[in-house]
Amino acid sequence: MDLPKSWGDITVEQYYKLFTINNLFKNVVEKNIKILSLFTGQTEKEIEELSVTYLFEQMKVLSFLNELPSEKITPYFELKKKKYKACIIFSDMKAGQFIDFSYCGQGCTTDELPYHMHELLAAMCLTKIDGKYVYEGYDKTSEDFLEIPISIAYPFYLFFCNVLTNLQNPILDFSRKMAEKQMKEMKKILA
Repeated sequence: MDLPKSWGDITVEQYYKLFTINNLFKNVVEKNIKILSLFTGQTEKEIEELSVTYLFEQMKVLSFLNELPSEKITPYFELKKKKYKACIIFSDMKAGQFIDFSYCGQGCTTDELPYHMHELLAAMCLTKIDGKYVYEGYDKTSEDFLEIPISIAYPFYLFFCNVLTNLQNPILDFSRKMAEKQMKEMKKILA
């Protein structure tokens, strides 16, 4: 069987399926059958025909799945013959890009957010066109990011989650202050 040897061999799209399998199936053998089917392209029925011993031998190849991918960020990378630069400092972002980045994942539950990893990454990245890095809009590039290896995507996703967690309280404080200011102005108008 030709199985991935590292997180660098697994795409975001495959990760979404793997994430779902891990969340839905508790029986180890059933889960392993589905995982091997995902990565080999064989049907679950074909995998079910394997001996349990062989099944577990093949799963040893995938033992790296039990460890988290590296957190090392790769700011420049190539995907589908395009060169990208990730902006992890807000001052490097274009204004429209910052707006998209701010809205990505908004309204998602903790369980839903991982399924938006490709959109989050697309909102963080500039595309090199004619020697310049430009923001094309995550809505135009996010589908391409389904094919990016998890080894590149995961560190950015982790970064986004940390930023999101750290930004929530300041955003709430700012919103509260603005609401209080507007209430004072309304009281003046009504008085």
